[in-house]
Amino acid sequence: MNDEDRELEEMFVGEMTEGYLDGRKEDSPEPSANRSQSYRHGFANGRDDLAKSPRLPAFVLRLLADLAIKEDVRKLCAGRLH
Repeated sequence: MNDEDRELEEMFVGEMTEGYLDGRKEDSPEPSANRSQSYRHGFANGRDDLAKSPRLPAFVLRLLADLAIKEDVRKLCAGRLH
C-alpha cells in the first residue's frame, strides 16, 4: 500500500464517521447511491446505535467497514485511470 492509498483510506474513514453521526440523527434521510459505501456503512451503524439494536456482531461489522473502505479506494483509483 502506498501513501496515497493510505490517505484515501483515511478520507473514507472520515466519511464513515460522518455517516455514523448522520445516522444517529433521527431526521436524517437514508443515504442514496451517490454516497460512498463507507458513508452508508457508517450511517447504518449510527441507525443501529440509535435503535440500540446492532444488525450483526461487532467483528462482522468491522470486516464490512474494512471492505467498504477498500472498495471505495479501489473505485476512486479506477476512476482516475479513465
